[in-house]
Amino acid sequence: MFKIIRLPDVQLKTGLRRSAIYQKIADGEFPRQVKLSTRSCGWVESEVDAWISARIKRREGKDHDDISSTKWPNRQCKK
Repeated sequence: MFKIIRLPDVQLKTGLRRSAIYQKIADGEFPRQVKLSTRSCGWVESEVDAWISARIKRREGKDHDDISSTKWPNRQCKK
């Protein structure tokens, strides 16, 4: 089962501002949102957690598991 989190939670988890999150999405460097309704979207928490883990592993020199080069699925949501 997947847990969906909204933008304020993504910001708290990552320490990134809204604009940085959307720029990383546009660059294919961050998980894309999931459309929840016509005016609502969120992120799959496990995908955000995996992105954070990859950053930590890269810092520790464990590049073999780095997912920063992963192009995340296109789940666009209007900003």
